[in-house]
Amino acid sequence: MEPDVSSHEKWQCLLSAVTEGSLPKVKYIIKKYFPKSYKSQIHSCLPELFKENPPLHQAVLTASDEVVLLLIDNGFDIHARNRYQETALHMASRKGRHVIVHKLLDSGADMDSRDCAENTPLFNAATYSHPHIAQILVQAGCDLNTQNEELMTPLDQAILYDQRDTISILLKAGCEVQKTSGHVYYEDHYVNSVVHSLWQNGDSSNIKLLQNCGYEMKYSDVKRLVQWKYKVVEGAEIPDIDKAVIEDILTQPLPLMNCCRISIRKVLSKIHKKSTLEKLATQLPLPQWLKDFIAFKE
Repeated sequence: MEPDVSSHEKWQCLLSAVTEGSLPKVKYIIKKYFPKSYKSQIHSCLPELFKENPPLHQAVLTASDEVVLLLIDNGFDIHARNRYQETALHMASRKGRHVIVHKLLDSGADMDSRDCAENTPLFNAATYSHPHIAQILVQAGCDLNTQNEELMTPLDQAILYDQRDTISILLKAGCEVQKTSGHVYYEDHYVNSVVHSLWQNGDSSNIKLLQNCGYEMKYSDVKRLVQWKYKVVEGAEIPDIDKAVIEDILTQPLPLMNCCRISIRKVLSKIHKKSTLEKLATQLPLPQWLKDFIAFKE
């Protein structure tokens, strides 16, 4: 007769198999210790059982997609948190695991859940250089302007870590730039402004995108750009891409495409909370190519 195995021992056994990365062993342990007696059953455990992460979190960090998907499909709680209040979606966003992010979102994971530092999964995508994850979360309809405990938004985080692709995604999606709370950029301040922060990073392309998305250039912004233009005439060493962007900002009219998309998205999002951009755009009486543009699929 097989001796009784405690709940704690079962979870530790599963964690060991997950850490080892053995799909057959994980399958065996699930079948033996965690059977799904009915479809809605959820296997959850207290975070105090583990020093760091419970099995699903550990699988997201180190195991193959197959192991993670197996755990999710067998009812392991996608809303569970580790001792740092992180969900599996936080982990997947930090590690850049797009297959798992899609699966978790499709399974009902909270895309705006907060960890112990008030960071949502979008913060992790912005911090750890995963613009493809930021894109998925944005398309899913996540909160673009949430603030963490340091009063930073995902855009602030992306600028801080010079994540240029993620900055572009957030700007196109319509994140707030001229804020009135949290970490506020002063409109006409030489140092504490969005334009200055981007310029200090050498991110001239996103300065142009910032303007294209409806940001009104201030006098001090334009003055600095003009000064740079004159330095170009004097023969200063400035990259060609910066020269082109400066010239474009100073001489070309603003396109309306990004502004229109942002305006439409903001209106629809107020009506339908927590809905994907694609689902929102489908309801509009527009040509398919325009629906795709609004849904951020271009």
